[in-house]
Amino acid sequence: PVFIKKYGWSAEEANGYNTIVSSISIIGLAIGSLIAGKVLGSGRRQAILMFECFILIGTLFTMVQSLFTLCLGRLICGISGGVLSVVMSISMNETVPKEMSGSFGAMTNLYIVVGLLFSAAMGGVLPTDPELYVADENWRIIYGIPAIISMIQIAVFLVHFTEEPLLFSIGKGDDVQAALMISKLFGVPNAKNQNDKTAAYQRYIDYLRENSTSDASTVTLKDALLHPQYRKATWICFILGVFNMQTGIEAINVYFTLLAQTMVDFGNFPLTANNANTVNQLGTLAGCLISVYTVNALGRKTNLIIG
Repeated sequence: PVFIKKYGWSAEEANGYNTIVSSISIIGLAIGSLIAGKVLGSGRRQAILMFECFILIGTLFTMVQSLFTLCLGRLICGISGGVLSVVMSISMNETVPKEMSGSFGAMTNLYIVVGLLFSAAMGGVLPTDPELYVADENWRIIYGIPAIISMIQIAVFLVHFTEEPLLFSIGKGDDVQAALMISKLFGVPNAKNQNDKTAAYQRYIDYLRENSTSDASTVTLKDALLHPQYRKATWICFILGVFNMQTGIEAINVYFTLLAQTMVDFGNFPLTANNANTVNQLGTLAGCLISVYTVNALGRKTNLIIG
């Protein structure tokens, strides 16, 4: 509603432009997911740092009050988010013990939903009085927050997590980096001194080297789509992703504020659009919290059918 008033869009223009602004970041996510494999091979940390910087650039574009720069900035942030979601997930899978992969896989979605909830809550800084829409500048706070988060993440990966994920380092033959990562993540309760810890780290590295599968980032997009070994899994994931987008993220979350505002305009809805969106995200968060438990307790297929 703020941008509709600021740009003076008619009802017909608002419908079209809202769709463009809302969808451009989703298009960016799709592009980022496709190109993520191209940047993984050079290093997970390098990819993370590079695309966190791109988010800073995209955020700067969104600060300019122009439909073109707003869409360009959202596209850049979407592409970066698509790459980062893939890289972060793979990095977690390459570091977390296999027996904990189910819970941590669910945690990835939980982190995303917490971010969506935070974004929805930030809508509270926007005015509710239509008379204040034109003069409002608080929308810049909402579009500026990603830059702050990116700077924090850049600092964390430059200062603390200076090593590559565990399996990536082992695959490259860098046992020193792998041991450093293990020392930051896991304790050795029975170790009496540093030599005991070092020996324990090496035993774990040797175990992972013998029992881990090959690096999935070496599989090309063409192979993933067409090779008999991978294509079935790829297309199942693609179809499930399409269903998910059409029933959850895309159809509900992206357009929920607009849907709620329409109900408010009809005068029979007790919440503001922003508050309604926050409640919607709380529901999504509740589902993710439940799935952290049920993904192991009930199994993957049962969770899929329930969902």
